[in-house]
Amino acid sequence: MTLMDVIQDFAVVSILLAIGYFLRMKVKLFQRLFLPASIIGGLVGLLLGPQLLGLYSPVCVTYTDSIPQWANVLLAITFACSFSVLISSFISSERIRDAGFDVLEKPGRIFSFIFLN
Repeated sequence: MTLMDVIQDFAVVSILLAIGYFLRMKVKLFQRLFLPASIIGGLVGLLLGPQLLGLYSPVCVTYTDSIPQWANVLLAITFACSFSVLISSFISSERIRDAGFDVLEKPGRIFSFIFLN
């Protein structure tokens, strides 16, 4: 995965997301069905990609060969951020102060309190 691969994949995904956003604004059916712009852009990418349009035309939207590696990186970022938000909101919550124990001294109680409540 080189820097140019990342830039090309990011550009293609950004353009598809912008197309999905524009279609969601203009087509009332998408608004009534509450379809997000990312789903609409993904469907447009599927239609214009090598899976459908590529079967009949040499011109289609393509990604680089390193696009499957993005899943691991983005999942790691997503889970790391969601866990840090969970811990920070847990430490500052009123239930911890009302529980009567010090959060910083007993980290095992934090996790048991999160998963048991």
